[in-house]
Amino acid sequence: MAKEAPTRERMEEAEARSEEKYDRPPEPASDAVLTVTRPAGKIVDANAAAAEMLGYSLPELIGLLGPREIVAPEVLEQTQREWVSQMRESGHYCVETVWVRKDGSRIPVKVSGKPITLAGRPLLHLIARDIREREGAEEALKESEERLKVLFEFAPDAYYLNDLRGIFVDGNAAAEEITGYKREELIGKSFLTLQLLPPKEIPKAAAALAKNVAGQPTGPDEFTLNRKDGSQVTVEIRTFPVRINSQTLVLGIARDVTKRKQAEEALRKAHAELEMRVQERTADLSSANEQLQQEITERKRIEEALQAARDELEGKVERQLLRRNPYGLTFRELTVLHLVAVGESDKQIGLKLGISHFTAEKHTSNILAKMGAGSRTEAAARALREGLLD
Repeated sequence: MAKEAPTRERMEEAEARSEEKYDRPPEPASDAVLTVTRPAGKIVDANAAAAEMLGYSLPELIGLLGPREIVAPEVLEQTQREWVSQMRESGHYCVETVWVRKDGSRIPVKVSGKPITLAGRPLLHLIARDIREREGAEEALKESEERLKVLFEFAPDAYYLNDLRGIFVDGNAAAEEITGYKREELIGKSFLTLQLLPPKEIPKAAAALAKNVAGQPTGPDEFTLNRKDGSQVTVEIRTFPVRINSQTLVLGIARDVTKRKQAEEALRKAHAELEMRVQERTADLSSANEQLQQEITERKRIEEALQAARDELEGKVERQLLRRNPYGLTFRELTVLHLVAVGESDKQIGLKLGISHFTAEKHTSNILAKMGAGSRTEAAARALREGLLD
């Protein structure tokens, strides 16, 4: 009889495994499937995926005490509490825990289990899935969300979210700064409630929101905002309909362009002032040009009068020269003599005859020498006595 007991036990276990496999639905090949005894938790059956997941061979895996040997010690107590609680409530459980592989490394798993009875033996049927990829994706998603949160929070422009009724859902630090309101003062309120817009700006804001409701972006549109302290800023706003958690919201980006507008206004005023100065300068230049033309005309008149006087004098000299010229004076010397006789200086003679005063002085010296006169006065008196200047 002693030799037959092990044989019956093995047969019963084989029968239990066979019945269990027959009754349970097929599992994905990548999922680990284990059958453990209750309440001890001894592994009596497992598939190849379970052995691969835990780093054991199948013979090594069979016989291990499941929870105590494959669940990480740091989460064992919490995992058991969740098992017990869910089993009491629903008769099965599904928990996320951490398994320890043969080499001591950890893997996160999602384990679902339900009690079964086969061949009169109470057992647990377990299916475990490696969720490392999912956790990696969740971590990547979390990191991405964190990056987006940082970008949203610390963007230099005001970023805000509102629903399709215009109610603020969120805002960043720049939105607080540009409006003067704290985030908690903005959330749950609208532009109208906070009176952020002057009355004349409300129709334009309503038109932009209507486009958002239709799924269209808007902007850039210029608005004047009333800040909490009563001051005003000029902003340029763009809006974009977005989907967040299955809800359509509007992402608004507002840029403070007050300084730019002030600079543009200063530039406009400077341009207008410059234009006025150019017009004044043009008028001054026109007046100066007119005056210059008058001076040119007057100078031309004087030159014409001088030329007429020279022509008349030269005519007289020429006539005198035809009558008599005892001193052998040239035509130019007789002309100079006439001017000497009326008291003109060498400089004045040069100006009237269009010659330098040095040339005029040379003519005067030649006249005195030819006439044997000691001075200009003597030469003039002699010429009058002798009829040279008639």
